[in-house]
This record gives sequence, structure tokens and C-alpha cells, in this order.
Amino acid sequence: MKRIALFCSCLLLTLTACDPGESPVAPPEPTDASIVQVDMQPNYDDQLFFNLATESVVATIPKVSWDLGFEAHTDGWRVYLNSSRGGAIHRTNSTDFGVMTSTDAAVWQHDASSWHPDSTAAGDYRTLPEVLVLDRGYNAEGLHTGYRKFQVESHSVSGYQIRVMDLDGGNEAIIDLPKDAAKNRVAVSFESNSVVEAEPDTELWDLLFTQYTHLFADPPLPYLVNGVLINQARVAVAIDHEIDFVDITLAHAQSLEYSTAADVIGYNWKIFTFTSGFVVLPEMNYIIRDGDGRYFKLHFIDFYDDLGEKGAPKFEMQELI
Repeated sequence: MKRIALFCSCLLLTLTACDPGESPVAPPEPTDASIVQVDMQPNYDDQLFFNLATESVVATIPKVSWDLGFEAHTDGWRVYLNSSRGGAIHRTNSTDFGVMTSTDAAVWQHDASSWHPDSTAAGDYRTLPEVLVLDRGYNAEGLHTGYRKFQVESHSVSGYQIRVMDLDGGNEAIIDLPKDAAKNRVAVSFESNSVVEAEPDTELWDLLFTQYTHLFADPPLPYLVNGVLINQARVAVAIDHEIDFVDITLAHAQSLEYSTAADVIGYNWKIFTFTSGFVVLPEMNYIIRDGDGRYFKLHFIDFYDDLGEKGAPKFEMQELI
């Protein structure tokens, strides 16, 4: 059922590559704000790291280039999924690599899209360094990329040691993953059994434009959606849909309540319709406070490029001074 939930066709909030009737919306009326457009590609191949102050993408990472991210600060230990691939983790509750040779009895878990540190699929392995089974998810063409078993054999102030193998015990490797205090997370690829780059330095980016897994509740139902996550280490966001974008002032911004949930902007600044494709909701205004104490207002105005291809969010943004 998880596979059906992740990749079934074209429900209202399913932002996969099966939507018909796509067409761009009318451009906004001119304002003093900047109009910026970024391009994740029509199949959402890329993860784009955006800096508000420079109004630019500072790094582009192919979404299938990494599998797991590990906290990079000296006392960090948590493991995060690359949820843009639609994968999941099964906890074996055993340190024996031979305990799981198929996925028939797997109970799949996902990270919360808020990136809450106590809501990770891998859980707290420090007391019991259990073997975890990773569903590596899907590539941009919708093809499944397989399963791996892994165990965090050790972690320290300087890094991690990870043992990984296929379900049948083949392709075994030990990956030594150094920490990097300049980043939120360091990452590994189980395709190459190596350390890979999954994000720029923490101080360089504010927003991440990406596909990611959202869990709809009761019961938890995973869907791949497409939207914006924030850099929790330096950004907080407030939402205001009561007043017009042009009327948001610095004084108003300073009166709002802010959230650091990673998905506070998320995906629902747009809806999908069968007649018009993705339609943005321009009344959804996001006020962003960055790590330097600056305030920016932002709202979306399109999800298509000039050729009518989806995956290219366009938005108005302006620093409030």
C-alpha cells in the first residue's frame, strides 16, 4: 500500500509527474519587489538551495545523489532520510545483519517532514546499534532503486562509521563519514558506498526547493510532494494570508509569531486542478526572518516556466526595511 500511496496518480495534493492540462497562470501586477524563478526540472530532479539576501541559488544537488544525512555538529548523532526519493526505514531491533534478508515483514517508517529531531525513521540507535533496512526509494523516472541494510557502528565528535550491505549480504562496505561543523548534515550514497555532498555550508542558504515526503495523518500516509523546506539553523517563518502582500511592513513582520518547522512553507501554496494544472495561491504570504535578523516577505506567483513546464516556482520577494 505504501507504494500506491506514494506514486498513485494525480490526487489533488500529489505533486508527481502525471498531471494533465498544465498551463501557466497570469503574471502578477508590477510591484517594487523582486521576481525570482528557480527551476527544479519538470521531474523535480534537483534540490535547489536558495539564499534570500543574494536572491540566488547557491547550490544544486541532484536529488538521487545521496541516501542518508547525518547530523554534522560535534555532539550530533541523528540520521535523516533523503525523503525526496520516497524511501523509508525498517528497524530490525537486532544487531544481527542476518536477521533481515527480505522485506516481506518490513514495517516502514518515515521522517517527519518538519525534520523534528525526535521524529526520525531511524530513531535512537545509541543504546542498541540495531541493523536498519533502507528502502532507497525511486529515481526521477519512477524506478525503484533497491534496498540496503546498514548499521551505525560508531559515532563520535569527529564522525561516523557505517557498515552497509545488500539484503543478501553482498556488496558489503564500511563508510567512514567525517563530521563538518560548517554544515547541518553530512551525507552518504549507498549507490557508491561513499561520502557525498548533499548541502552547502549552513550560513550560505535559507530555503530548499525540493521534492519531499509528506505524511498525511490517520493513518500516516506518505506522499511525494513538491515545495520548500527551510534551513532550521538560521531561518524562521510566519504565515499571513489576512493582508495583501504589498501591505506587509517591517513593523507588521515583527509582530508575528514564527516557526522553525522545516516544512512551515511546505507545498500547499499551490493546488492541483485537472483543468489548469498547478495553481498558486498568491494570498499565502510568507515572512522570513534570517539568521542575520533581516526580514523578507515572499509569495508565489507561478509554478511553470515560460514554456509551460512545471517544477519552476516563481515568486515575489522583498526585504523589509
